[in-house]
Amino acid sequence: MIATGKSTVAEKLAALFSIPCIRSDEIRKTLFENLPDKSGNTGFEKGIYSPEATSLVYGKMLVTAQAALDKGSSVILDATCRKQKQRQDMLQLAADNRANIIFVECRCPDREIKARLKNREHQSTVSDARLEHFAAIKKRMDPFDHLSADVHMPVRTDQPLDRIMEILLTGEHELLARQTAQKTR
Repeated sequence: MIATGKSTVAEKLAALFSIPCIRSDEIRKTLFENLPDKSGNTGFEKGIYSPEATSLVYGKMLVTAQAALDKGSSVILDATCRKQKQRQDMLQLAADNRANIIFVECRCPDREIKARLKNREHQSTVSDARLEHFAAIKKRMDPFDHLSADVHMPVRTDQPLDRIMEILLTGEHELLARQTAQKTR
């Protein structure tokens, strides 16, 4: 979901592991920088947030990730990934490159998300997601239930960032152990 701390978590992981972070918000702004109205103020799923524009953004993310993988680098993709199709495309990219993939699903209570979105009204951020988009985005968010536990790591992000990192890093060790055990069977 929007405003759950995805970018904060992604940036911290990228810094910890010294790997590039590809942000959908930045790609969107770059792809559509020459449009007269490149803001997200055009309404939900309109303008640069239309399904067609979003497909272009996710396509560019995958191409950029492919380039990093071709160079032997790991990569973090920072995006909402509301649709199962977007996640399937990322799974396919990983499979095609024999790369491990982990989806970190950032979760926090709706009241916290709404408070964060309200705070954004007074800040300048690359993200255009605002409180007025919350209900529509939540309604159209596909569940993560199609992902197996070995590639899906849900984490509550309404706690300190250091604690979130501890949970993810501990979970990563458990995940790697499960993947190794599966490969040796």
